[in-house]
Amino acid sequence: MKKLSPQSAWDQYVDMPVKMFVSLSHYQDITNMKQMCQRYAQDIPYLFERPFDQEYLEQIAKLIEQHIEDVGYNEQDLYTKEQIDEMCEQDAEQIRSYLKKFV
Repeated sequence: MKKLSPQSAWDQYVDMPVKMFVSLSHYQDITNMKQMCQRYAQDIPYLFERPFDQEYLEQIAKLIEQHIEDVGYNEQDLYTKEQIDEMCEQDAEQIRSYLKKFV
């Protein structure tokens, strides 16, 4: 197993700021930090489209949690469900606009 620091695990496996990661977890009604990191780690094989050893995923979850603890975040500054919905709609509109160029 490759030795990773909390920062390098975050950089390698999580492609978003801590604020967005925690906000998206809250959006899915997951507010326990350990649970959100474990849930995310279980999705890594799907995100990276390859198998991962379960022990390795458990280690990644711990490192992601440690990174969030190291960096910290303001619970009062998280995105609301409405803000996340709006961001998703904007992203979808950009994709639709891009695809229209090919139709």
